Amino acid sequence: MSSFAMLMVVTQFFGQPFDNRYGRVIIQPTDNERSIELRIENITEPCDIEFSDENGRALFTDRYWTRNGYAKRINLSNLESGKYLVKITTDEWVYDQPVELTGKQIFVSDEEINWYVFPTLEVTDESIKVVTSETGTVQANEMVLFNHEGDEIFSYNMKKRNPKIDISFDISKLEAGDYTVALVTPAKTIRKELHRQ
Repeated sequence: MSSFAMLMVVTQFFGQPFDNRYGRVIIQPTDNERSIELRIENITEPCDIEFSDENGRALFTDRYWTRNGYAKRINLSNLESGKYLVKITTDEWVYDQPVELTGKQIFVSDEEINWYVFPTLEVTDESIKVVTSETGTVQANEMVLFNHEGDEIFSYNMKKRNPKIDISFDISKLEAGDYTVALVTPAKTIRKELHRQ
């Protein structure tokens, strides 16, 4: 056995009751060198992969495009002891898992995994709806409505984690014109255009 702490973490996205539809991520320290192996299996949509330091600076990025699986060894030998983060982002969800380097040891903990699904932004001439189609950890910070000049005319703060979001805003009395609706999440901003006649 090498001097490295070997911890294998196999995490299925959502697990039950979500039918494991998102696939599997495996993050495992490797034998005899200071690196981790990242494997992605059965994820059917493109995803962005990032390994960053505790200040959010990206040290490694990649894009996974195929359904054939992904395997990559990330060399950590030049990194100082500290906390790092593996983040995987798709159009539907974000998964992040901490990795800690202490001396020559690599610790991957499944107790500190954070992940959430993105809500859907539905815009009609009469309403704006922010919903999730699944129960899960959802994080959205704010819904903002801008006029055609880019001025904010309405915002709604959602800065807490929710098991499910289902919010509707009546815009039937909104003046005619062009608007942008922005749903701000920690990983991205979802925008929809709205034209009222």
